[in-house]
Amino acid sequence: MRRLPADVSRLPVRVRLAAEIAALEPRDRQVLALCLLEELTPVEAAGTLRVTAAEVERTLAETLARLAAATAAPRVRRHSRRAA
Repeated sequence: MRRLPADVSRLPVRVRLAAEIAALEPRDRQVLALCLLEELTPVEAAGTLRVTAAEVERTLAETLARLAAATAAPRVRRHSRRAA
């Protein structure tokens, strides 16, 4: 997976997600498309891609985790105020 420029983090989440998906390996994009857009089961997607269902499930889980991490909003640190 290609690294995106740091400036991408300041874009709206929809734009960041599109950029992250475009940067995925072709096989990872295919798994996403078959399972999420075409609504195939892992077994059906595996038959289409000629891989095992376990590989489809693993790829889907890893890819979704990467996309979630890449598009997560930065955590805001709250400073605790101590009473004097």
